[in-house]
Amino acid sequence: MKFTTNSNLLQNVIQNAYEFCSQKVSITSFVLLELKNCTLTVRSTDSKMGFSSKINVIGEEDGILTISCDKFLNLIKAFSNENIIFEKFDNEYISLKSENKASSFKLRYNSASSFPEKESIDVKEHIDINGKTLLSMIEQSIISVNETNLDNDVKVVFNGVLLETEGNIIKMISTDGKSMSFDETELSSQSPEDYRNIIIPSKFLRLTSRIVKPESSIKLYINDTKVFIKTEDTTIFTNLYKGVYPNYRKVLDTILDKNIIVKKEDLSSSLKRVSIMTDNISKKLYFTIENNAVKIDASDNEFGSASDEIETTYEGEKVQFAINSNYITNQVKVINSDFIKIEFKDANTQVRLCPTNEEKYLHIIMPMSL
Repeated sequence: MKFTTNSNLLQNVIQNAYEFCSQKVSITSFVLLELKNCTLTVRSTDSKMGFSSKINVIGEEDGILTISCDKFLNLIKAFSNENIIFEKFDNEYISLKSENKASSFKLRYNSASSFPEKESIDVKEHIDINGKTLLSMIEQSIISVNETNLDNDVKVVFNGVLLETEGNIIKMISTDGKSMSFDETELSSQSPEDYRNIIIPSKFLRLTSRIVKPESSIKLYINDTKVFIKTEDTTIFTNLYKGVYPNYRKVLDTILDKNIIVKKEDLSSSLKRVSIMTDNISKKLYFTIENNAVKIDASDNEFGSASDEIETTYEGEKVQFAINSNYITNQVKVINSDFIKIEFKDANTQVRLCPTNEEKYLHIIMPMSL
């Protein structure tokens, strides 16, 4: 097995493969390399997720083998955007050397015979979606995921994002029980009738955001246990979570009869300043809305307090509520609009944040005790 390629090109694909490898020493901590003519296929898996991608190289001798992904990646990083030669030179080692410099390494490889077989896409129907749309939906919906390790089937769904389709409408929803994020997009074509709802692990979606390019044309394939995301040269998959997702529609249907509109820049700056003085445990912010202004307060019994005020248009009755500073800060950060609409009712009802443009996403925060 022998080929020549650019070190940066190889590093990028091995870096992506590494994210899907097992972190425990086993065959799944290795990456599989297969060369046919001038196409190098790179595969990795941790048994729950998997990665496969093809790159063009200058191939001289076909072959297949597995190699420690961690060690291989670190060796490639030692080169600086230069052509490198990969060659299997005996029954134990591969060599990696610069085409123009003296730098060279050797690394032990293994046979590919014990590496897990490639997961095949066993369904024909798929959802067509462009990369820009998918990346935007992931950014909006993943904010409210619970990132802690949850083991039982009842709670593990909070560590995932619900994907629903109906006709040409696709939705992504996440919740941790105290906040919720929702995004809805209209696709250019109908989705298959069997594709109703699945729960996708948040870790997989974060990796998807690193791999998928905005200009990519993407096909989503879903079977009973897995989802596959396929681009022109790369396919990734993950096992789906099993469980019943909370009834998010009940939350969305809550009537909020009051609202204000504020500048995103003003709100972000105010949150940044006032949040410094929130209690380290509760992270509680107090909002008071009256007389065309939003007053935001925080206090820490041990260190002090902070207060700030934002202009808005509001002449209704005075309303106060308290919410977690981390939730609102993270949600405001991903809203892609110069102005943000804040919907509310009273101290005991959810607070909803929406963009003022035509995009159909929103974020919800449950109130804290005043």
